[in-house]
Amino acid sequence: MNNYDPSLVANKNNNIYGFPFNFNNSELILIPIPWDVTVSYNSGTSKGPSSIFNASFQLDLFDSLYGNVWKKGLFYDKDINFINQLNVKHRGISEQIINALENGTDIKNDINLEKLQREINSACEAMNDFVFNKSIDILKLNKCVGIIGGEHSVALGNIRAISNFYDSFSILQFDAHCDLRKSYEDFKYSHASIMRNVFENIDKDFNLVQIGIRDYCEEENQYLKHNKQRIKCFTDEYLKESIYCGKNWNNLTDEIISNLKNDVYISFDIDGLSPLNCPNTGTPVPSGLQFEEAIFLLKKIYKSGRRIIGFDLCEVAPNKIDISNELDANIGARILFSLSMLTLMSKK
Repeated sequence: MNNYDPSLVANKNNNIYGFPFNFNNSELILIPIPWDVTVSYNSGTSKGPSSIFNASFQLDLFDSLYGNVWKKGLFYDKDINFINQLNVKHRGISEQIINALENGTDIKNDINLEKLQREINSACEAMNDFVFNKSIDILKLNKCVGIIGGEHSVALGNIRAISNFYDSFSILQFDAHCDLRKSYEDFKYSHASIMRNVFENIDKDFNLVQIGIRDYCEEENQYLKHNKQRIKCFTDEYLKESIYCGKNWNNLTDEIISNLKNDVYISFDIDGLSPLNCPNTGTPVPSGLQFEEAIFLLKKIYKSGRRIIGFDLCEVAPNKIDISNELDANIGARILFSLSMLTLMSKK
């Protein structure tokens, strides 16, 4: 630290953003989970963590709100060989199942596909357990945890772990999708089911606030109607129509924040943003939040006196054709930096 100057060129031999921290002297640990086993449209989110890491070195780190809070330390933990190997093995298997379903095959009538489906669900459980156990071990050290996906399903283990330390909290979900399906494509732990699995696996006093939602099915609409006391969904349609009719973003963020408890977990699926900010994400949807709108809301949550207790950032994917085009990774690295700094600022 004595020789570190954040204004100079980032040293790529250091950790993320060029910071000279290690696990022991960091208060926030970032766990990359390169997983896209259940991605149903475009794969590639497993490359998200490494693309964000590589893009992080070119960011300027000064922000008038964050100041020098980075000195509390954040560390990107690369000890993920188990997840890498599990993902490589099972992505090809899941593609067989997805292709069969899209061509009208009934898996229940195909013994081989049914066996492969059970194998995928078992692999997803192993991934969830890995994230849960790793998060628990870090939280026991009085450190904070941020998950970098990978598809959105990777968040479950971390939310489960955090629920062991907080009796009452809110989850704020940035997303184009509700992710409230019971299952999708016969995958129990699908990226399209993450928030449904949160409700079915966590028995604590928490509520869910969703923003940017603009693509959901009838099953999810019914689930929203039946769970109005615990889920508040700010659809993209509602947000846009409110602005068109005279409300401003400051007013709308007040409305959003009023639904949050004092302790807040942020679950940030990058496709909650406009595809102009993340063109290569797995399931892009027109419209959505702008980058600066998301940052404004995140900062305002902290300014409201609420505490950010953990987060995940998911579904960032690099450009497959032109790897020099780092827009997705650049946006992801900036979102991650704000989530990290606000979490460190919240830490007591």
